[in-house]
Amino acid sequence: FDINLFREATAMRWTYFDVPATADGVAPFTLDDVVLEGVGRFNDTRSLLTSFKDIANWYEGKVTVDVAYNHFHNENTTLDFTGNTTAVEHGLWRTKQNEWNTTDTIRVYRRSPNAQFQNQVFQTHDQAMATYNEDAAQKTGYVPGETFWYKDSVTSAKLAVSASSIKYTMYDNGNCGNAWAGSNDSYFHSTNHGDGSWAQMRMDFTVYTRTTISWQYWVYSESASYDWLRFYVYKNGANIGEYGNYGGHYGNWANFSLTLDPGNYNIYFRYRKDGSISHRPDEARVRNISIVNGLDTIQGGTNIGNDEPETMMIPTTQEDGAGEGEIYNPVFYERIPLDYLKQAAPESYGLTGRVGEGSDIDAAYLESVLNSRYADGTFRNITWSDRYGKNVTAERTRGLRAKVTLVGTTTEAADYGGSMNYVSNETGPCPTSV
Repeated sequence: FDINLFREATAMRWTYFDVPATADGVAPFTLDDVVLEGVGRFNDTRSLLTSFKDIANWYEGKVTVDVAYNHFHNENTTLDFTGNTTAVEHGLWRTKQNEWNTTDTIRVYRRSPNAQFQNQVFQTHDQAMATYNEDAAQKTGYVPGETFWYKDSVTSAKLAVSASSIKYTMYDNGNCGNAWAGSNDSYFHSTNHGDGSWAQMRMDFTVYTRTTISWQYWVYSESASYDWLRFYVYKNGANIGEYGNYGGHYGNWANFSLTLDPGNYNIYFRYRKDGSISHRPDEARVRNISIVNGLDTIQGGTNIGNDEPETMMIPTTQEDGAGEGEIYNPVFYERIPLDYLKQAAPESYGLTGRVGEGSDIDAAYLESVLNSRYADGTFRNITWSDRYGKNVTAERTRGLRAKVTLVGTTTEAADYGGSMNYVSNETGPCPTSV
């Protein structure tokens, strides 16, 4: 509704007119930077002509830039080397370079979000607009003519972690040296200082979905040619990479990161000391080992930093199979018993007067309720919160309006009024007086 016309754009062109050759007669004329801000969308690249295969969980592509110039060159020249003195006017030169530049590969995951939906019924507007609570006390019955509030809530479910906890093993290597020591709270460090020794620490963990591991390292040794730190990465028992040698004197901590695909990993940190010349402290250190969305980054089993409120987590679901962490463009399908629920007075949802009260509920009425706003322009009856509890209604809707469409009126079972939980307890005849 009020949709952005550029939502499905696949290409964009802009033109500069009458661009000078130089900025000051010497330096090239620099064009302003152009920033394209948008949302990447998943693209199913399967076709009807290919063999059956499951839909991919992500789409990868690059943004390419083509550059074209129209250059008017009006200098008159002569082809004097042929004896021809007739002037030649160059006129318009056209040049174009396809894919003059490209971005790195951009990965867009398929949207298949995990979400919890709940419909609730409350007596007052304030109760309905309060912070979502799945265990909130609800209204269970009503009397003819009263106004009450339905509340539909969709909560984005937390995906399962991308990797298991990291198990650290700090051991001596037979007769080759001492174990590493320390912890990730401060730093791990090698403890072999004797000539001709080496020590090694190992990390073991499992990656469930593509993620990134990172750490910082520091070395103080004679030289990277003699005494060095080296990283060894094994996936499912096979060596897939070695990194180093890192040696000499690092004044500051250096950063290191790797992108990991699903699998069982063993990563070794090995510090090797040659057979002579000590350069105290002759030590390697590693700290801040972290896996993005790994189990070790989750506090209390459900909270992931930044005071994120607890939300339900769906086990064995991952980013490449379960979707994204935020919900966009939600569509609600609501079954409403039109036979006995009627329009409420407009004043109950922010408008004035009693026009339409008691009439049949229709799409126009529901739109007026949903799109009702306070004087400052904020919605009265719609709230959108991010995973940290911050109200982001304005950012998500950006001035758009809720759209209501009547899907159909045919039902398989009749609707019955009365108690909302469809339970009736006989209490005898009502007294004639109090």
